[in-house]
Amino acid sequence: MSTNEAKTAQKPGGAASDPRRDLSGRRDPRVRIYRISIIVLLLALAAGLTYGLAARSGNGKTNPLGASVPVARGNLTVSVTEGGQLIAMESLEMKSQVEGQKSILEVVDEGYVVTQADVDAGKALVRLDSSDLEQQASSRQISFYNAESQRTQAQEAYAMKQKENESNISIAELNLKFARLELERHLGAELAARVLEAKMDFAALGDVKDLGGMAEQSVRDLDSSVQLATEEISRAQEKLDWSKKLFEKGYVSRNDLTADELAMTRCTIELKAAQENLALLKRYTLPKEAEQRYSDCVEKARELDRVQAKARSELAQKEADVRARQASYDQEKTRLDKTQLMVQNCIIRAPKPGRVVYGSTASGNPWERRNSPIRAGSNVRQNQLILTIPNLSTLAAQVNVHETDVQKVHIGQRALITVEAMPGKTFPGKVKTMSPVASSADAWLNPGIKVYTTNIALDEVPEGLTPGMSATAQVIVAELRDVLSVPISAVTTYQGKRVCLAETPSGPAVRTIETGYFTDKAVEIKSGLNEGEKVYLEPAQQLGEQFWELKPEITAADLPLVKEATEKAAAAGKPAAQGVPPALGAPAAPEGPAPAPAPASPAAAPEGAPKAPGAQPQPAQPAQEAQAQPDWRTFGQQLRNATTDEERQKVMQKMMEQMTPEQRKQFEDRMKQFQSMTPEEREQRRQQGGGGGGQGTWGGGQG
Repeated sequence: MSTNEAKTAQKPGGAASDPRRDLSGRRDPRVRIYRISIIVLLLALAAGLTYGLAARSGNGKTNPLGASVPVARGNLTVSVTEGGQLIAMESLEMKSQVEGQKSILEVVDEGYVVTQADVDAGKALVRLDSSDLEQQASSRQISFYNAESQRTQAQEAYAMKQKENESNISIAELNLKFARLELERHLGAELAARVLEAKMDFAALGDVKDLGGMAEQSVRDLDSSVQLATEEISRAQEKLDWSKKLFEKGYVSRNDLTADELAMTRCTIELKAAQENLALLKRYTLPKEAEQRYSDCVEKARELDRVQAKARSELAQKEADVRARQASYDQEKTRLDKTQLMVQNCIIRAPKPGRVVYGSTASGNPWERRNSPIRAGSNVRQNQLILTIPNLSTLAAQVNVHETDVQKVHIGQRALITVEAMPGKTFPGKVKTMSPVASSADAWLNPGIKVYTTNIALDEVPEGLTPGMSATAQVIVAELRDVLSVPISAVTTYQGKRVCLAETPSGPAVRTIETGYFTDKAVEIKSGLNEGEKVYLEPAQQLGEQFWELKPEITAADLPLVKEATEKAAAAGKPAAQGVPPALGAPAAPEGPAPAPAPASPAAAPEGAPKAPGAQPQPAQPAQEAQAQPDWRTFGQQLRNATTDEERQKVMQKMMEQMTPEQRKQFEDRMKQFQSMTPEEREQRRQQGGGGGGQGTWGGGQG
């Protein structure tokens, strides 16, 4: 059972303040039956002792607080002990790699030793049922062949479309090229380039100076005809003029003159015809033929664009079809490969030499062992651990450290490991790994318990140890030398502070202490107690409600608050009642008589409550004096409930206001004297019982 710090008490009599419980409040499940039997015996013994003590307490011969033990000095070994199991920190895991659930047809016996010959021969360690997977693989094979055929057809169609598009585009490009050549042949290369770059007015084409090609040749031919006709007219006119002169002189006949006149008329007609043909060429024929050729070029360019766009569209369709068929092929191939792999995974073969351990045993999970056993006929799910081959040289005790102990355990600490299979033997080890976060493996069983998985590796692994064996690890947290300690049942927690009930000459005193390490039996005391002092065991059980009415002793830290409260009460100047409450743990008053503390009213003590040791019966007080006396019980309760210095100062000021000036002066002098003492002197005075000497109530402990 691991040790933990004591829990803070919530209210008097609460479970958290019960010092009878272990400080952690946890019980080791492995020793539950043993502890229950011990508890029954202890209860019976306690009942008899309680009856005897109650019978003897009536004559005042016994102490109602029970036994007390001295504060001892010695060595203290602090450890954290947790139960768990042995695991192999390094192991080869063989899990089910088949989807869904499959039944086990064959499995080797647990503990089977795999040899190198088994590994070389590929010995099957586990066989899962693969009948449905084999049928599925056959169907997948047929689907795969169909997808492969469709992919091939799509690829061929794509290649054919590529070639067809190339041919169509080439034809369109040639047609465009021929159209441009025709335009250049008609107009000339320079003028054709200008026309293609920016369309011109073809009506004025005959007057263009840089006209070339067939158009220029046609214009030149007709222009030459006009020039020849003009020359023919000149010559015919000249001949006609000579013929007329000769006819007048009688040298030529009328027929010759008429022939020359007809020749003149014919030349005139030919000139007009040539001029008309030239005009028609420039006005109609040249623009028409040029614009026709230009239109052919534009149309061929558009045709090329249409052929290219159509080729891209049809090729994209074929390409998409190829991708779809390829995706279908890949999908069917993946399914086929996966199914074939599942069939292969139904047989788990020996991967390496070693001893076989079932997965349910290696996991250490009782649910796995009970509901998912590894045997022929049982079902296993995907990724379920079936077999492991552990590396026995890496054996470690895996335990769950409670969150109250997690700050004590660190990697590298020494530990002692015991195994139930080998009683009486202890194996040394070290903390190897520790989970940084709380484990949620058993959260559904105990959601309120947080544990941290810790692996403690064995220094040397003896023969006979295997994973899955129950083990207990004791982590050595600290080995303290020459320290003070008290039994753990003597310490409890009150308002967030560790306290115990010390035995003093004047009676029991609640002592605030500072604790260090602790075990399941003892607690290290750092301050607040001295060696040899006695403390009561289980004070809350013995005193009951009266224990929570005890006020802790005033410490040096309280003196400034007392002084401030005294000054404010003196400044108020209010009348005060008689009686000064003793300052617990303060030094004795100076020499000379001091006002005796007024006893508390008998009504202040609860009926039937046991009186503190050393208390003497007090005479009854007059009614007026009892009413005028400060209610020390109320002040004590208010001081106990105060959690800040400001609240405690207010309570002390109210208490001082009910004192006379002489009482306040005496109380202040005693506080100053106590403040000037060394801690050793204060402790000595507290041992001697000076100034009230640790009586545990503000009212003198008589109530």
